[in-house]
Amino acid sequence: MLVVSGISLSLFLSVLIFFKKNRNTADTILSFWLFTVFIHLILFHLSNNGTIEKHPFLAGIQIPFPLLHGPFLFLYVSELIKNHKTIKIPYWFHFVPFILTFIYLINFFILPGEQKIDILKNDGYGFENFIVFKHILNIISGLGYIIWSLFLIRAYKKALQNQFSTLPYINLKWLEFLSLGLSIIWFIIIFANETLIFTSVSIYIILVGYFGIKKGEINANPKLDILENQVKPKQNPIVASIDFHKQSTNRYATSGLNQEKTELIKSGLEKYSKKEKAYLDPDLSLNILASKIGVHPNYLSQYINEILETSFFDYINSLRIEEFKNKISKEEHEIYNVSSLAYDCGFNSKSSFNRNFKKITGKTPTEFIKSSSK
Repeated sequence: MLVVSGISLSLFLSVLIFFKKNRNTADTILSFWLFTVFIHLILFHLSNNGTIEKHPFLAGIQIPFPLLHGPFLFLYVSELIKNHKTIKIPYWFHFVPFILTFIYLINFFILPGEQKIDILKNDGYGFENFIVFKHILNIISGLGYIIWSLFLIRAYKKALQNQFSTLPYINLKWLEFLSLGLSIIWFIIIFANETLIFTSVSIYIILVGYFGIKKGEINANPKLDILENQVKPKQNPIVASIDFHKQSTNRYATSGLNQEKTELIKSGLEKYSKKEKAYLDPDLSLNILASKIGVHPNYLSQYINEILETSFFDYINSLRIEEFKNKISKEEHEIYNVSSLAYDCGFNSKSSFNRNFKKITGKTPTEFIKSSSK
């Protein structure tokens, strides 16, 4: 029953995403991936209920399919976060193992139907070495692409923290869910039988459908490109003579952050971050703050990372937390609820406020308020 549900939902989601309005490249990749899951589940279902014995031309077609899921995950993650630092590899190159495996299996596909069925029933008799090699290749491909995808997500999240004061939490969790969910399935592949494997795949697809449609990740995936559409800083007269465009794009590699710029940034942060409370803007970014101060974002990022020893994200949110604690000390929480105060302090969601408050203070807002009132 679960497999049938997985078959139906994977086809439904594939079609839904493919024909969605303003479909982008990431959507197309996800749509093709879900359609691949649909075909894979159908072939397993037909094999499991004995239907393939009546249609032996389908026998073995599903064997190379596990080599598709890792590449599809990686391409989807890579395209969604627009990782420009990744070595550019043509899409088709990721599917070479699948293509070569399929070509090798032609020797199996051209056999008489009854012989193919007998080979499958006898644990691949005559193809034992291939089966062992294929199992190892499946594990290397699956886990390798999952680790690569998680590495990209982690690097992306770190880059975001140096650019923005608010993270696209839902989208990050969506990518982590896809990656970690698939990693669980690959561990099941290593230790379990086919029935449990495809049951877990079906559950995975059902969860993808439920969370994707409920939370909107599938139907409204924004482009999470942090390297494009950046705000060009307005030059302050003090630093107008500096040619920022000649700065190296390599992070701090050829930085010109000297004592003069350091003092400029220090006074700028004191003015705009603390006195004028720029952190109250929930959309505040590194580029916006650098523009206010009149320095290149690279200098401001270096100052925050190396001198303050924190990320832009943590720096701004620590100021927001201090603003909240200041309001609490004035007992404003007795007039306004905690959520309202959090929004007033620059947070754009209650969950974001709670996570950051716990991270910075070690207490939940409720626990902090109770301890403060004693």
